[in-house]
Amino acid sequence: MSNTEADDTTSVHGAIIAKAWSDPAFKAKLLADPHAALEELGVAVAAGKTVKVVENADRHLHLVLPPKPRGPLSPDEADRLSADSVG
Repeated sequence: MSNTEADDTTSVHGAIIAKAWSDPAFKAKLLADPHAALEELGVAVAAGKTVKVVENADRHLHLVLPPKPRGPLSPDEADRLSADSVG
C-alpha cells in the first residue's frame, strides 16, 4: 500500500469514526448494517466483500489479523507490513 493509499484509508476511517461518535443513529446503522451505512457516506465496498463492525469497550479490545502475504518475506518487509497493518 502506498503512502497516499494509507493516508486515504486513514482519512476515510477517521470520517467513519467521527460520524459514528457524533450521530447515534448512524452508529447503530453501522453496527447493524455496515454496507448500508458505508454507502451512506459514499464508501464503496467491493463486490463479494463483507464488512463487520465491532465496538471496542474500556475493558475489551479487538485485534484484527490481516491476511498473510503470499510468498516469502524478508525481515524488513515483514516489519513494514506489520507496521502498516496497525491502525
